[in-house]
Amino acid sequence: MQSLGTLLLQSGRITKEQLGLAISKQREIGGRLGSCLLEMGAISEGILDHMLAEQQAVPVATAEDLNEIPAELIQLLPARLAIRYQAVPFRSSTAAVEIAMLEVDNLWLQDELSFIVGSRLKIHIASEVRLVSALARYYNASLPERFAKLAELLDQQLQRPPETRPGPHPDSRLIHSAELNDPISHVVPMRSAQPEPGESEIEGSTPLPHPQSIPLSVRDLANLDAAAASEDPGAKVSPFLYTRDHRSDGNAEIDDVEAQLAAAGRPEEVGQILVDYLAQFFVRVLIFQVRQGTVFGWLGRGPGLDRDRLAGFRVSFDEPSIFLNLREGGSFFIGKLPEMPPHLELAACWSKDLTDECAVFPLRLQEHLVSLIYGDRGPLGLQALDLELIRRLTAVASRAFERCILEQKQARQRQALNGK
Repeated sequence: MQSLGTLLLQSGRITKEQLGLAISKQREIGGRLGSCLLEMGAISEGILDHMLAEQQAVPVATAEDLNEIPAELIQLLPARLAIRYQAVPFRSSTAAVEIAMLEVDNLWLQDELSFIVGSRLKIHIASEVRLVSALARYYNASLPERFAKLAELLDQQLQRPPETRPGPHPDSRLIHSAELNDPISHVVPMRSAQPEPGESEIEGSTPLPHPQSIPLSVRDLANLDAAAASEDPGAKVSPFLYTRDHRSDGNAEIDDVEAQLAAAGRPEEVGQILVDYLAQFFVRVLIFQVRQGTVFGWLGRGPGLDRDRLAGFRVSFDEPSIFLNLREGGSFFIGKLPEMPPHLELAACWSKDLTDECAVFPLRLQEHLVSLIYGDRGPLGLQALDLELIRRLTAVASRAFERCILEQKQARQRQALNGK
């Protein structure tokens, strides 16, 4: 039987870099590989359930299956044995009791549980986070904080309308959700990819220091300054990226940006606010638009950036890329981009290779991917990146994009009515 990591890798759900990060995380804090991948945002819960079922050749017990289990079923298995054997009965029929487990290939354990329950069993595989949460809920088992947080995040995702949740696609190695019509193209085109003159920077924007930034050596600073001067004289590497600033109010800077986003009147203003703020976290920042199944280069900032090449950047979802994986429902990507044509073309936007770690975050409106944010720190890596803050920022930016787009749509409708 192939390992879960191998199956995910071979089916194109994750990259080698993501698998390596997940294995490192697993060695550091424990838990199952699937849990680590969920925490990283590398895969969705639907993909994990699908691959667990494929790996073990048994049905999967989903979050819905383990919600509101009748008391009479819970009583079939004493708490101490349920916790010891990591098993939860959740449904029954005249033929069998359906039970969720982690070790579904343990035949001795199946026989033992069947004897205790007093019925034939139908075995289901469950993800670690869902089974641990069920044991805590029904049998008062302890629930580690990491699983409590992960379960809460997954529950929030489950509250979305079922038709918009990503799920496995039977005919594709990389596309795991049904094709979604892009609502943005039916509302308002977000503008052409080429920024208009004067829009590459917002005047008067004040850099905000990053509380978790990493200091560089004098040599590193010199190398970066030289690169910025020789490759793109107009690009600036924020000095705050290389200094530490311990502020009493750690939320002040994101609160300021949220206020700016709330006041923005156009999608391009939202994009530029994001670029300016994220420049405190990354050496290079790029923002892409997503329209009608294609990723377009849009805004960017950083040493060596060729803005003309970025404006001409196009990637279709018909070809494998990290953009395609994120469209399926992943929360973010962190690692080195694999050597695929779209990624090589992206790196060419600043005449570089794919040796540096990067982070890519999706922005969604009503579950439809409409924009993507790319950032890297060059040779510094991304060890100190505050993922929770980035997630908060992308959620706020998504709402700002939605508001601007709807306001523009309403303005055009009013103009059309007045023209009649």
